[in-house]
Amino acid sequence: MTAPLLKQYSPKGLDFYVMGKFLILAVITVAYIVFVWKTDSIPKPVTIYDSENRPLTDLDRECGDLEGQATYRLKHPGSKMFTEVHAKSYWNASGIIFEKGVTYNIQVFNPERATWKDASNEESPNKGWWPKKGMALWLSELGRFIGFLRAPKKDLFVLIGAIYGKCDDGRTCAAHFPIGNGTDFPAPADGEFCAYANDLPFTYGNNSGSITAQITRK
Repeated sequence: MTAPLLKQYSPKGLDFYVMGKFLILAVITVAYIVFVWKTDSIPKPVTIYDSENRPLTDLDRECGDLEGQATYRLKHPGSKMFTEVHAKSYWNASGIIFEKGVTYNIQVFNPERATWKDASNEESPNKGWWPKKGMALWLSELGRFIGFLRAPKKDLFVLIGAIYGKCDDGRTCAAHFPIGNGTDFPAPADGEFCAYANDLPFTYGNNSGSITAQITRK
């Protein structure tokens, strides 16, 4: 008596079968990434506060899209503002305008009280994390390799800052920089300050928690 099912698969045939499944999964994943990248995620509302901790405004838009929006500037050295950064939000547009040539200090306010989660993993905005196995590792490495991880040289869930504004020649200027628990940032151009958890563009839906960033003009 023979074993009819087992004899149908040679090792070589099995290799082609596994490879075929891998290629199909890769094509589906890349197609989904491109689709989400093109359609883009709509950021969640974010509240910013003045130096007396009073709410100023709620925003639900992309970074640098300031048409019809109230904006805020830190006019004097030592002046500060606070903005809430949601792990689930794509941009966390703040309305706070950085000025070219001015250095700003960005700190996580009361980091020990912050909740900063990627799915069920509670992380640090300073160190972030990187998966060690499974589909999470595969998707993360793929995103880093093809440049879809938003800050490709940084680990997942590190707190990243960005400014979007106009260059001297009228083109859009953008700068992204790691914040971690705190950093000094000399603004290379005028632009709106935004911040986000470093992640793949299509995986923000399972993030949760927020931190409060304190921004001080030096």
